[in-house]
Amino acid sequence: MSDKTKNMQLAVVINDDVLSISVGVELLLHATVECGANRFDPNPNYRIIDREGFAKDILNQLMSEEEDGTTCVHLMLDKAVVDMVNSGGSLNVEFEDD
Repeated sequence: MSDKTKNMQLAVVINDDVLSISVGVELLLHATVECGANRFDPNPNYRIIDREGFAKDILNQLMSEEEDGTTCVHLMLDKAVVDMVNSGGSLNVEFEDD
């Protein structure tokens, strides 16, 4: 991993009909654990002893499936869709009459 990519800022893009979410691993670990930016655990009582292993643990958690196959990534995308539609942020949906 190069210095440039390991500290890459969060990027969410669509290229060739593929939504991609990427962030440098060092930046991810710093932002979510080391600087208190994690809204679910702002004051963690642990420290990372193996950065590469911890990053792989995050990947495994992101891909971990509930009994119905749902992952936290699915939930994130579902929330983004609902929030976007509810905020009126899309001209690309049509509401059905009740």
